Amino acid sequence: MSMAQAIRIRKVSATDFREDLKEHLKTVKDNTVLLIENRRQVAKYVVDREYLDRLVEERESILATLEILADRELTNRLLELKKSGLSKAKFYTLDEVLG
Repeated sequence: MSMAQAIRIRKVSATDFREDLKEHLKTVKDNTVLLIENRRQVAKYVVDREYLDRLVEERESILATLEILADRELTNRLLELKKSGLSKAKFYTLDEVLG
């Protein structure tokens, strides 16, 4: 599933959530989250674990990319390497090198 999909929010009262917990939890999957509203407490979200894990991974990736792009010298160096044809070179993982 692409992270570009919009998050769908289903609202439910805390009372309804308690009364039909199992059925409400079944609706929480992929990009559909449940917003539990309560008059006495701040509203809470229930989110599918795999979906949240993917969002966190994507966030970390975006932050790393922004950190690289914020370093003008590094960004320019990477662009020069790409222009020089290094992007077509074979790269190896650490596991492949150390075997």
